[in-house]
Amino acid sequence: MKMGWLKMGLLGAGLMLMPTPAQAAKKVPSKVTGVVNLNQATPDQLKMLPGVKDKAASSIIAYREKQPFTRIEELAKVKGFSKKRFEKLKPHLAVKGETTLKVEGHPGPHPKAEQAKKASVH
Repeated sequence: MKMGWLKMGLLGAGLMLMPTPAQAAKKVPSKVTGVVNLNQATPDQLKMLPGVKDKAASSIIAYREKQPFTRIEELAKVKGFSKKRFEKLKPHLAVKGETTLKVEGHPGPHPKAEQAKKASVH
């Protein structure tokens, strides 16, 4: 059976409009629960926060090395963090206590990696 050029063009155009699995996955927001302690979190833990990548995690760590966070609102003083960005992250921020942040579908740190990190500290 032969397909006309018009039908082939429409079929091809329809296929091009379908999102790839990677594009579809980006549109579904991950569910984030718990909090991250800004004074103790590892770079990987900080990067679990929505929208926080390597550069932002490094900025948080550099800031806290100069002076520890005493209030979560101080995150707005860190380069790259506006008040608007802070407001989005606010429910997941802490300055005391344990980091309990979890992202749905994110495996979290590998237990052996955590053991090695603790062993190197002692």
